[in-house]
Amino acid sequence: MGRKAWTNAMTVIRRVLPLLPILVVVSLIAGVMLPPVLRARAAQQLGPEVAKVYERRVVILIDPTRSMRENRLPEALEIIRDNVLPWLGPGDEVFCFYVGPDFSDSRNRVWRAQLPPVPENAPSVLRARPRNAQESRRRQDLIGELTRLWEDSDTLKQEWTAKLTGVRPPREPHTDYLSALDYVAKLIQGSVVENTVLIIVGDLIQEPPPTPAAVQSSGTPNGFEGVGVRLVYPHDSDRDWDAVLGFWHQYFVDRGAAESVTRTFGEFPSRRPLIARNPLALIRS
Repeated sequence: MGRKAWTNAMTVIRRVLPLLPILVVVSLIAGVMLPPVLRARAAQQLGPEVAKVYERRVVILIDPTRSMRENRLPEALEIIRDNVLPWLGPGDEVFCFYVGPDFSDSRNRVWRAQLPPVPENAPSVLRARPRNAQESRRRQDLIGELTRLWEDSDTLKQEWTAKLTGVRPPREPHTDYLSALDYVAKLIQGSVVENTVLIIVGDLIQEPPPTPAAVQSSGTPNGFEGVGVRLVYPHDSDRDWDAVLGFWHQYFVDRGAAESVTRTFGEFPSRRPLIARNPLALIRS
């Protein structure tokens, strides 16, 4: 190839390179294949497409009903504020409802706005040691993105704290945990998020007492399969706690829960977390 022909060829390439991302899309639509070198260069310009996902689902149930005697509701709300919210962050899908005489999403919802999802490859990129300059830049870009997501998460959690202060006892006297759990089971089963934690803060008393048929039909057979359950109750209230806790432990075991952990109001206000720390919190340490 002569010098003039070579110069002309390079001029064409320089003009075409900025258009490569567009050419890739057009070629895919038209079924046209680009040469391997051009495909690789175009992919580098386009960058990898990384899906945004939720890594964990957390469902919170609060009991503000009259059976929570001795004005225990403020304690319950403080436990959620101090021992759940600080441990949440980007990639956590969080729902909060209160238990009442019956249940519907719109009436019993405290919040359902979600923390931001995270890039699917975030944990692996953060754990891996960069092997070259490109991987180092990718890691720094990810940390920058996660830092912004944490700022958005902190703002949203402040809004959730304000919503907690607005929870009031319903006028009706009854407490229907089973209808709330029916809804939660459907919510969990409709999710692709595998890591799920259910936190219930209240006296755990179903009023009026359920019939055996009502218990049997509640929650579907595998409604809580693999779920980690946390039951937080006012142990110094006048209840037969062995019977109450035994009922709920069996309820969740029968429906596939991975574990059923009990904690008492008396263990707080120490800041003992009810859930594991968000795994992406390491960028803040």
